Amino acid sequence: MITLKSFILVGLVICSCLIFGCLNVDESKSVEHNTNNQTSTNILETIDIHYNKEDSNQNNRSNKYNYSCINTTLHRNEILFLKGEYALTINYIDYFEQYVTLSSLYKGDSYSTHFLYTNEIYEIKDSNYEHTIYIIGLDKIYPDETAVDITYAILPNIYQDFDSAEHRLTNIPAIKLSHDQMTRNYEWNYKSQPFLLQATYNHADYMFYSERSRQRTWVHFVKDPYHSDFIAQLSEQLELLAYNHGYERDEIPYIAISFVQSLPYISDSVSKGYDQYARFPFETMYYGGGDCEDSSILLAAILNNLGYDVALIELPGHIAVGIHDNEGIFHGSYYEHEGKKYFYLETTNSGWKPGEIPEEFKDSKAIIYPIEHGYPEIGVGFSWTVESYRHKSYVDIDIDIENVGSETANNVVIYTTLESIEDGMVWNHITSNTIETIKVDEKIKYSVSNLTFPSTETTRIGIWISGSNMGTRYVYSDWFSLKT
Repeated sequence: MITLKSFILVGLVICSCLIFGCLNVDESKSVEHNTNNQTSTNILETIDIHYNKEDSNQNNRSNKYNYSCINTTLHRNEILFLKGEYALTINYIDYFEQYVTLSSLYKGDSYSTHFLYTNEIYEIKDSNYEHTIYIIGLDKIYPDETAVDITYAILPNIYQDFDSAEHRLTNIPAIKLSHDQMTRNYEWNYKSQPFLLQATYNHADYMFYSERSRQRTWVHFVKDPYHSDFIAQLSEQLELLAYNHGYERDEIPYIAISFVQSLPYISDSVSKGYDQYARFPFETMYYGGGDCEDSSILLAAILNNLGYDVALIELPGHIAVGIHDNEGIFHGSYYEHEGKKYFYLETTNSGWKPGEIPEEFKDSKAIIYPIEHGYPEIGVGFSWTVESYRHKSYVDIDIDIENVGSETANNVVIYTTLESIEDGMVWNHITSNTIETIKVDEKIKYSVSNLTFPSTETTRIGIWISGSNMGTRYVYSDWFSLKT
């Protein structure tokens, strides 16, 4: 069983500066290196190890840059100006979890966001992501979540004017490749505000997904357990983008919708060589786009993770998302399913609002797939051989089972029969031992030997698979006979 490597969402770039206050570095309180300030000690030790080396004479420090740590109290959304047109601001404060989000700014634009936890130090790079320009530590979070104490040290690189250091939205490359990773930038607008999200993917993770079966129900693409961390991180980044742009929680689904709608339409025939190849959300993000089922699966996964009641809506030749509304927020076209109204969400182009449905689908019959919880789904394939000896025929059967669902199958039993053309009658049968668990994507091989039936009769193979947390799956062969 393959274990998926951890996903990396390395950066979130926020493209507007919410200026609620400004603070110059010269107004901060300078603190000399002393053992009473542990953050200062850790920062200066890091500088000494990585940025303040001598070739051989450790006692000669006359040519070294004079580093010092600065301690200050910074209020939420207050801008602290550093040097060389760089600045920083604290966007989000969480006293309970003891972390904040820090945005690094260059020439007024935010180019990266970092999570800072108390009693840890962080090296922040320039807007070209090449050189460390300052080191920072989070000392204290005030209980009312309005301010924090930080300690930081500025490095000489902050004064340099690197060739491509000015990072505007229009100058950021869509893709940056390395031997084992790919970094992709996603740009879009919401209410005329530019948004930018950056993510780095391991090629090995993509190869893992590309080898997975596509023969599974839509729900399992959304509830796939292997991408739960990835979707949670992506959803959290979208939430932070919303908050850092000044939006409240009720705007988050709209921002998520606008993000997915902004992804380019990429047909399966272009990216995979043939049509109707559903992708997992990781693959859609890796490719930077997809067709209707890919973008719908991605949006449903994000909204579901954010706590919204969603469904996939299958129309003739098309897939969309439905979002349940019992508060009267949405208006327009919806589908009723089991007493719920799912308002239509189009994902393949920008500008579609909840409840707006393309004209060609307004009178189409739809199948609704609510996204509630994962469950096991067993895929079955089998082959067989038959040999006859006198009046009996002997059948050997090889059965391949795979859990293509989104939850582990428990206490699985395989019941194999040679059926008679008379209803409810079998010539022979065998029941397997109980298989305690079949994990998602796990494959099981099971063989049956010497099931018999009269050589003059007609039969077919019937296989029943059941488990304690799943329904019964029944597959069968065509009828066959060895009559001459």
